[in-house]
Amino acid sequence: MTGIQWFDGAASVAIGVVLAGTAVLLAYETKGLLIGEVAAPELIATVEQMVERDDAVSALNEFRTMHLGPHDMLVAISLYFNDALTAAQIEDMTSDLEASIKSQYPDVSRVFIEAQSNRRHREALARDDAAGEANEH
Repeated sequence: MTGIQWFDGAASVAIGVVLAGTAVLLAYETKGLLIGEVAAPELIATVEQMVERDDAVSALNEFRTMHLGPHDMLVAISLYFNDALTAAQIEDMTSDLEASIKSQYPDVSRVFIEAQSNRRHREALARDDAAGEANEH
């Protein structure tokens, strides 16, 4: 339209820069989702505090998070519960903990809480202590 030929070349270069920038941005944003991205330290600390404050829990075994999408996260927790608790009490506690996590962090869509046996935990600790004492002698 203008008769100036270098406009075509400049427009092609500008489009190339925009496409390259978009590709770099998308690669940066999706890299964490492809190889796994840890949850925010605030979420981890808050959930650990929730668990530690609960009298029903004797120890936290494992705590894992997984991003399933930009606003979709899975939280998996393995807990040792006090031996005196009934199954109904453990169900109530896990439901309350799940609701607390989801209400405080809307991006957490799935929470899995696994109850571990205290007996096995104590046996494992006893084996570790025995092994440590054997290594000291």
